[in-house]
Formats: sequence, structure tokens, C-alpha cells
Amino acid sequence: DRSLGSVELAAADYVRQDESGHYAVYDSKKVLAERLRLGARGAPKGVLNFTCSFFPALDVLDPEDEEKEAASDTPRASLDTAKRPGHTPNSSVGSGGNVKAGSLGTITPLRINGVSGTNSELDLKKQLSANEHEQQETNGELSKEVPKIRITADELSEYQSGLIVFELIDGDMAHTNCHVELIMDDMLFPSYTSAKVRTKTCTFNEVGDAMVRELDFSRITLRLTHETDKKGEGTETNVVAKLT
Repeated sequence: DRSLGSVELAAADYVRQDESGHYAVYDSKKVLAERLRLGARGAPKGVLNFTCSFFPALDVLDPEDEEKEAASDTPRASLDTAKRPGHTPNSSVGSGGNVKAGSLGTITPLRINGVSGTNSELDLKKQLSANEHEQQETNGELSKEVPKIRITADELSEYQSGLIVFELIDGDMAHTNCHVELIMDDMLFPSYTSAKVRTKTCTFNEVGDAMVRELDFSRITLRLTHETDKKGEGTETNVVAKLT
């Protein structure tokens, strides 16, 4: 019930991209031996023998990507119009005026509650905007554009391992002051823990993910847990309900 230490691995030693931009599988099965330590200067508590492999996830095109592609035409047209030479973005400045969107990279002095931005603040905003644009260009040069894979809902069942993404929307609870936890298979610790539920009717709007090891046999367990603190000696978890 107590940690003997940890071993740190550099992800860069195992994660590689091939010439096409796809991530490559690293599965050399090389046996490694590292000492378990608690902290940088702690005495070793034993030696851990292990192998390390990397299996990349497929870059699958999800429904949200398809919706963005379909809806991207209209915003692009408006942005191109805003950047045309001689076009002046409309803005309403003053009390009670609604501010309309201008072109990208344009800093328009606004008056909010009778206070306008100073020259130094506007200069700072311009510099931040320029730095962000430069960063986007740099990231675009370093990363290769890899086409996403289209997999239908029926074809997903052919893959045994992967990530499952879930959303907690709302719920009617039998208990308050508890957390909703998601446990995968026989894992000791939850893959996701929600914010504390303080009322019996709760709206979450939380998104999380978990690793599915083997689709045919994996099980998801949802449980409600209370945190009970005994004399300030630590936090214990009390499971009040669960569903697998």
C-alpha cells in the first residue's frame, strides 16, 4: 500500500515519425533495468526489470472533424473579405455600442465602461498577436500534414484496443458530496474522477477518456464515492454505489 519509488522514461526515445509523417511502432523487446527511487536523491528501493513499447493510435476522422470541414466555407469567406485591401472593419465604439468582429491581426481600441485601452496595452496586444502568428507558422513548418483515416462505426469493432471518449452530461443522484469515478476492467485506480457532486440533481458537462485494452472482454464500472477524512490523517474512499 506504499510506493517503493518510480522510474522515469523519455518518451522521445520511443516515439518516432516515419518519412510519411505517421508515428511508427517501437517494439524492440529490449529488457531494461532501472533502480526505483523516491525523489532524485532517495536511496534505491530495488530494481525494476521491464520492456517498453510504443503503439501509436490511428488518426481517425471523427464526426466533429467532418462537421468542421463542412462549416469551414462560410467563415473563410468572411475572413477573406475582411482582409481585402481597402476594406475597413466595422466597429461601434462608445457607451451601449455592440462591437463587431474586425479582421484578423487588427487591434481596435475599445471603450468598456468608459475606460479605453492605453497605448502600451495596445502595443502589447499587437506584439502578442504577432508572436502567436509566428508560432503558428513555425508549428506548421515542423509538423507534417498527415491525412486522417475514415473508419465507420461498423469497422471500429474490428480494432481491439484504443481510447474510448465519454461525456458526463447530468444525473439524478441518491447521494450528495460524492464523486463519479470511471474504472476500466480490473484497474486499481479510476481512469476518470468527476468534480464533487454537491446536489442530488447535477449537471456535469465533463469529457474524459480511458484506455480499452481488449474490446471483447473490457468492462466499464461507474461508481459513486465519498471522501472520508479521519482526524486529518489522510483521505479514504468509501464506495456508496456502482454499476458495471
